Amino acid sequence: MRKILERLTVFAIGLPLVVGSVYFLPYYHFAILHLEILLVTALSLIEIRVMFSRKIAVYSTPVILIAGLIIPVSLYLHTLQILSRAGLVLMGIGTVYYIFFVETFYSFTKPFEKSIQRLCSAVFMICYPGFFVIFMSAMTRWNGASSIIATFLLMVFACDSLAWLFGILFGKGNRGFVPASPNKSLAGFIGGLLTSVALGFFAYKVFPASFGKSLSGSLITGFCTGIAAIVGDLIESIFKRSAEVKDSGALILGRGGILDSIDSILFAAPVFYLCYRFCIGVV
Repeated sequence: MRKILERLTVFAIGLPLVVGSVYFLPYYHFAILHLEILLVTALSLIEIRVMFSRKIAVYSTPVILIAGLIIPVSLYLHTLQILSRAGLVLMGIGTVYYIFFVETFYSFTKPFEKSIQRLCSAVFMICYPGFFVIFMSAMTRWNGASSIIATFLLMVFACDSLAWLFGILFGKGNRGFVPASPNKSLAGFIGGLLTSVALGFFAYKVFPASFGKSLSGSLITGFCTGIAAIVGDLIESIFKRSAEVKDSGALILGRGGILDSIDSILFAAPVFYLCYRFCIGVV
């Protein structure tokens, strides 16, 4: 019961704060949102590094933070028109070279048989969360970005929270079909997915300038975003099972770590971005 109350409290307070910071504070090219993105990315990188370090060789925390934050920072500089598109590409390439140079220096004192583990884990962390999160930043360049990003966040958070609620209410007899997350239920997945689709319809009605071009496109975007959010949650469960930990951290009451709270966002952001571009197309 305590965990349920903590989770409901975090949802009731955290969701309005995050969505409100997007919808009501779009100043300086969504500076507040980008600060939130960078902070959450940094904390997530630390959590992933700790999880991975239980099973494989990884680089030090400073190395991982630098590698994982280069691309999100570069994209914000591009949004501010400080960094050109060519410069953005060069920063991305430079991130990979940075890891190779680090491994070259590591090889002077570290065992060679761990090199592949260090390199692969670092590249993974550049992509997750470093690369995935940039789609949130890229949305800020669209017309009507406040309503679009707010809708995306509502779709993901509502899918995650309603899946949890439906699972508690109706999932008693249909849990355990996903080995990596035995507490997840079919009822929860269906409830969360329907919630995302419903928010696609809600956005179509409430934000006609951003979503009113296509009802079917809004519903498809909601459906695909919901699927991606669910898969993102399951992928995180697989990571934790593999690392033999219950939660990625302990910063968020009732949820665990930062990564436990944004796993669905990370996986769903590229899907929402692409669905919106191709199914709705109002940018």
